[in-house]
Amino acid sequence: MRATRLSSRLLLALGIGVAFGLLAFGGLASGQFGGFSLQLSDRLQPTGKADDRVLVVAIDQRAIATGGRWPWPRRLHAQIVRELREAGAKTIAYDILFGSATEDDDLLAEQIGAAGNVVLAAAGDLECDPAATVCEPESALTLPVGDIASEAATVGHVSITPDPDDVVRSLPLLVDDGTNFVPSLSLATYAEVENLTNESVTLRPNGVQLGDELIPTGKRALMEVAFAPELRIDAEEPPIISAADVLDGQVPTDRLEGKIVFVGATDPTLGDNSTTPAAKGVKMPGVLIHANAVNTMITGQFLRPAGDVRVALAAGALALVVGLATLVFPVSVAPLAAILALAGYAFWSVVQFDSGTVLDLIYPPLAIVLAFVTALGFRYFTELRGRRRVSALFSQYVPRGVADELIASGRVEDTIRGERLDVTALFCDLRGFTATSAQLEPTQVRDLLNIYYDECSQLVHKYGGTLLTYIGDEVFAAWGAPMPDAANASKAVACARAMQEANVALDARLAAEGLPSVTYGIGLHTGEVIAAHVGTELHRQYTLLGDTVNCASRLCTIAGRHEIAVSDETYQALDEKPPAETLPGVKLKGVGRDLIPHKLWPDELKDPTGQQRGKLEG
Repeated sequence: MRATRLSSRLLLALGIGVAFGLLAFGGLASGQFGGFSLQLSDRLQPTGKADDRVLVVAIDQRAIATGGRWPWPRRLHAQIVRELREAGAKTIAYDILFGSATEDDDLLAEQIGAAGNVVLAAAGDLECDPAATVCEPESALTLPVGDIASEAATVGHVSITPDPDDVVRSLPLLVDDGTNFVPSLSLATYAEVENLTNESVTLRPNGVQLGDELIPTGKRALMEVAFAPELRIDAEEPPIISAADVLDGQVPTDRLEGKIVFVGATDPTLGDNSTTPAAKGVKMPGVLIHANAVNTMITGQFLRPAGDVRVALAAGALALVVGLATLVFPVSVAPLAAILALAGYAFWSVVQFDSGTVLDLIYPPLAIVLAFVTALGFRYFTELRGRRRVSALFSQYVPRGVADELIASGRVEDTIRGERLDVTALFCDLRGFTATSAQLEPTQVRDLLNIYYDECSQLVHKYGGTLLTYIGDEVFAAWGAPMPDAANASKAVACARAMQEANVALDARLAAEGLPSVTYGIGLHTGEVIAAHVGTELHRQYTLLGDTVNCASRLCTIAGRHEIAVSDETYQALDEKPPAETLPGVKLKGVGRDLIPHKLWPDELKDPTGQQRGKLEG
């Protein structure tokens, strides 16, 4: 039965996993909650580390104060290029557009030509159609003027494409100007650094291939930027040098030698700033975005969004595990499974992000929550409602804790259908009650029995027994059913002795109601029974059947006032055997073998005269 129940729960959990896995795949494919997922992933930025070769020469407030009103004359840029060249900069990438001719162009062109490693900027507004393979300029790109462009090592576009929420997370490595693929400033700089300038550029479904190297990208050749903690304007020690220091010749050569130098505006008043995932509440200058893009490429810290199938499988697997745990574990423990699954997925997402894989942070957590709610709802409307019904039913016979344990163990159906159990049965019967009741009014008989039943029932429950029925003036109880209990004999005998000791308190209660005192005998026997719920729709009850019940009932008949008669089977099963008087074997009516009774007496039992008794009368 338990195997069947577990199998049904496993099938239900499997259905939950499949359902939410398919739901996740459909949501991912249609782009639902995509923006929320991006915003959650932003919390994992910045990541990785900066290559110590990447350096930014900043057109900041101090530089503008030194060089004068922006835009600067080209002679100042020529001076910056010369200083960087003479200091041994490996590559110089200019995030400043020289799109119109000026009188100093020849000076700048001369220095660019002398350096031989300068990457210049082109610019233009881009249109990134979701159906297109690459972004396209809305109009022709603005290129550097001829004399300057002709001396540059290469040209790259500096256009930035924010996501719909106006956050820059990726850059288009290529744009299609209608004739050629134009690389981004970062890709052109990377090609210069790695001596790949003359290599062909090929657009692949999963990236941009530069010679033999593949740079992973998403749709429309957009490369996710892994923003480094150091390459931020608000970093503790950013690799940024003011252009004022370069112009004044104040920068040591070793700060510039072998560096990949980006020159661009960082003064926020110049308007070249964007929101990124890395600088919380602080917009990042465009030159630093390009520097981070190059850093992503030269360090190989690429960010690849996990595929829809992978995410859907993860969502389905997590939903299956959480659903099964919620269906199998106790309700008080089930939420812990969901919490652990959420925490585990969050931790794994951080680990995967640091290794370059961006996991979806919406659908798997959502699948965990929905699987938990679904499985919990199923338990409530089926199992838990049944639990309440069964608990209410069994609590009539056993303590509430025993009823709950029975349900938690998954034995309810076995108990209802019937099973064989080893138990100790107890019968407690009033002595001389027929004569006593003849002298009382019917209401007095009822009140006397109710007080007697209450006293006995409380003790049965206190000692963990099952109260089965009242038969006239007789109480029938058992230990070891419906929950098996290896100590059933010890608990039953302890209860019997407590019941006899409670005779004095019972008489006091009866006297307070103007009722006569009572005495009773108790019989116990240990053995196998058939335990089951029996009856019809009109009346059902839980009962025990078999020779063990008959023996206990017969032993009760030979127990005198204040006496406890236990079978040898019960006495030998006791953990601690109290003093007892062993009687000769007797043949009882309806029992096919001789029984050896033992008579016990409570520690504090006194007779009606108040004298301490040494042993019970035979």
